[in-house]
Amino acid sequence: MTTTFMHGHGQGVTCRGLLAAGCVLFALTILLRADDWPTYRHDNQRSGVTVEKLVLPLAPAWTFVPPHAPEPAWEAPRDVPVEGILELGRVQFDDAYHVAVADGTVFFGSSVDHRVMALDAATGSVRWSVFTEGPVRLAPTVAGGRVYVGSDDGFAYCLQAGSGSLAWKQRIGPRPDRLLGHGKMTSVWPIRTGVLVDAGTAYCGAGIWPAEGVYMQAMKADTGALVWRNDTTGESTDSIVSPQGYLLATADDLFVPQGRVSPAAYARATGAYKFTMRFGKTVGGTHALIADDILYTGTEELMSYHRQTRERVAWFPGRQVIVAAEFAYSVNGKTMAAMDRKQYGQPSTRRFSLRDQRIRAGRDLRSAKGGRDRAAQAEKQAAKQLADLDKQIAGLPVDGNDTKALTAKRPPLRAALDAKKKALAEAQALFAQSEDRQRTLDAQWDEAGAKMTATHAWETPCECSESLILAGDTLIAGGQDLVVAVDSVTGKQLWSAPVTGKARGLAVADGRLYVSTDSGAIHCFGASGGVKLGVVEEPATTLQTAEEDPCSAAAAAIVRHSGVRRGYALVLGAKTGRLAAELARRTELTVYAVCREEAAVGPMRRMLQEAGLYGKRVCVDLAPLDQLPYSDYFANLIVSELPLSEGVGAVPSDEIKRLLKPCGGIVMMGTSVMSYL
Repeated sequence: MTTTFMHGHGQGVTCRGLLAAGCVLFALTILLRADDWPTYRHDNQRSGVTVEKLVLPLAPAWTFVPPHAPEPAWEAPRDVPVEGILELGRVQFDDAYHVAVADGTVFFGSSVDHRVMALDAATGSVRWSVFTEGPVRLAPTVAGGRVYVGSDDGFAYCLQAGSGSLAWKQRIGPRPDRLLGHGKMTSVWPIRTGVLVDAGTAYCGAGIWPAEGVYMQAMKADTGALVWRNDTTGESTDSIVSPQGYLLATADDLFVPQGRVSPAAYARATGAYKFTMRFGKTVGGTHALIADDILYTGTEELMSYHRQTRERVAWFPGRQVIVAAEFAYSVNGKTMAAMDRKQYGQPSTRRFSLRDQRIRAGRDLRSAKGGRDRAAQAEKQAAKQLADLDKQIAGLPVDGNDTKALTAKRPPLRAALDAKKKALAEAQALFAQSEDRQRTLDAQWDEAGAKMTATHAWETPCECSESLILAGDTLIAGGQDLVVAVDSVTGKQLWSAPVTGKARGLAVADGRLYVSTDSGAIHCFGASGGVKLGVVEEPATTLQTAEEDPCSAAAAAIVRHSGVRRGYALVLGAKTGRLAAELARRTELTVYAVCREEAAVGPMRRMLQEAGLYGKRVCVDLAPLDQLPYSDYFANLIVSELPLSEGVGAVPSDEIKRLLKPCGGIVMMGTSVMSYL
């Protein structure tokens, strides 16, 4: 192996001067300016490291509160073991609105109302917002004055950073097909990798179900024109990949995070699949970063390996890791520690190996103990049988026939007892060997742990383990309702502040700290003494309803006569969006409204978003009414605005038959309000 943990523990106190050098080791970093944070975790290696320094203490500047908290693609893991292992949050990439910050603007995407948003970095006010046709689950990337995002609608988008106007968009999957996923219509090939941009090329992946096909694609960043496309890593191949999480890049390789294993490697130049590393069920997930050609991946524990030799470098029994020139920093929910990179690797990988050996030894010991106990019980029963027989013989006359008959039974019982004694001796020996093995491994485990601890420059109590970054020489950690700043050289806590929810995302730019939490809030902290703007919210409007409104009256009649109040409704032919809004207001239905007129879609979405309904309760899609991309038989209720103005004949009957739920689905069409009554 050519690259190891570097530099000595002896110079630990001098690392302040070396940190700046360590922070610029990443040759492929997207940098608009030195103080920007243009993509998730700052750069294409997802290092979480910036040369930007914060002047502490910080003070609250503003908090942007969106209409809805994030709605992750996957449910939280179970709190009970599955197959003997406690499931971890391996696909937690969209439980907060992670931000990118460039040129005084904060960009993020919404998994609820399907928007890409731009906020003024100084005030938190909305500069612009743009709708996609599905949840935007990962942070945008800003490069060359443009903003790149992927959506669950299956498209990669390129927007002008200043205005939000569309530069280009490309569907990455082969078709527009959609199906219900976690309660929402999702492309069969959603983009859940984000869009990575480097050297004029944009990369992304579409599809998460290998059986349906997975597509990795590279495009020219300025036009969206195809550079290469790989569609060979589906279920029918030897290399199965499920792209989920932020892509990473080196000069030669593109790494694609997944759910249960380490990221898959592709050749950047051609898109050819190269390899996937597997470390067992306990290491894997969407969280990953690269430093010095070493890839770090994991959730509750992280493994690092050299991307070229694939040799293990270090193991971290923690949730987050930051890598600088001399030291790696980790948090595990109890402590934060600084570890000498040169000394830490070998004992840590030794301990990882011992951990698995101890698990196996523990199973063997339990099995040996059970075997010993069973053998002891069998020996005891055999001895009792022989003793009972001898007692019977002793109570009878020596020359009697009964005595002779019982005496004839004694040799087999004696032989059985001897066999049981031998089996017990063997079981006891096996148990003793298992005990010795367990004691030996425990001692080696403790020894490796002591060596790991000896590499710590410092260790300090810290419960914040949801996120971790390094700004200059200050570590920032996020936890439940809290964010803290720690001196990276001494481990001394320098500052802390409350936030709302788990601080899952951190970013630093222009002297400000941005904290994204799972409540949906984005907190901005700035220099102490600055202007405090407080909570920033988008203005909301109340959906005004007039009894004479045809859509309002029609919705009331539809609900009353159909009795459908839960499930999915399809407005097949929306003109104003009012019918969809009124159905949502009166029921618990999730409503999909399909509009055939492009000019009407934007105003509809805006009206529903301002009413707090868009994405959460109502979605509007642009599509021809006779070729909808939705999966068969999903709708509990199908209605339309078109008959109110164009007659029932304007609604295609074949699509109604295909989309309506066959058992209990209801269609209601009327040319006037009276026809619904």
